[in-house]
Amino acid sequence: MEFVEEYRIDEPIHFKNYCISDSDLDYYDNIHFVEARKYITGRLRKLAKFDNLMTDLEIEIIDTYKQFLIKSIQEDYPIVIRAPVPWHQSKVMIL
Repeated sequence: MEFVEEYRIDEPIHFKNYCISDSDLDYYDNIHFVEARKYITGRLRKLAKFDNLMTDLEIEIIDTYKQFLIKSIQEDYPIVIRAPVPWHQSKVMIL
């Protein structure tokens, strides 16, 4: 009988280094910061502290990624095209 060992703190690092291939990962880039800025209302952008807060937040996020040894993010899933199925037809067919 095999016992399940306790959760190890290095387990996520093990999976990242040995179980997930590099082809499943994409490099982390600053596009996400630019995208996030688009959703911030204009009223908040006009604040004097806004740029300083955003810079501090970006630095904090990058430092957190470095702390957890995250050098890349998961790549987006490819688009899947499925074959037509009977329940997607516009007409109801009675046999």
